[in-house]
Amino acid sequence: MRREPLSFEGFLLVKLIYMKQIIVWLVIVTILLGIIFWSRSINISTQSATNIWSGISSDNLSDLVVKNSLYDFGSIKMSDGDVDHTFTIVNPTDHDIKVDWLYTSCMCTNAFLESSSGEKGPFGMEGMGYVPPVNEIIKPGGSVDVRVVYDPNAHGPAGVGTIDRFVMLTDDQGRQLQLEIRAIVTP
Repeated sequence: MRREPLSFEGFLLVKLIYMKQIIVWLVIVTILLGIIFWSRSINISTQSATNIWSGISSDNLSDLVVKNSLYDFGSIKMSDGDVDHTFTIVNPTDHDIKVDWLYTSCMCTNAFLESSSGEKGPFGMEGMGYVPPVNEIIKPGGSVDVRVVYDPNAHGPAGVGTIDRFVMLTDDQGRQLQLEIRAIVTP
């Protein structure tokens, strides 16, 4: 049985059908790739949110230590005002460590460095006004306190819910120690 050749119109119709199928498949593949990359970026950001903010790598950790680097206030009311927690930072080494910088991850949080020479601060969010250098030397075996003050009213009604804030100490070698506070803010 012999097939008749396609007319020019028939040829264009077949070509158009194939082109539509190719475009549909390209759109489907593009959407699937977009979903895959989007889900990977969300997974990466949730796994290492603190490291993304602080830029800390394991090579960049300070020799300074703190017993608990995370403090959870639990549920706090906006109407009760500011809450604070004090972290004790210890120098376990046999040499002086100079703390150059102390800053926070949000303007709703301030930090104060308390030592035998007095209180320094407030230290706030880097890039939101002047954050002065700390210039505090911690002797071997010595310690300082970092008092973190969180203002649950700073964000107004939009600040209700779970919060997670960070405080970063940077020594004169560029090494960092990160502190963290959490709370559930209610009206």
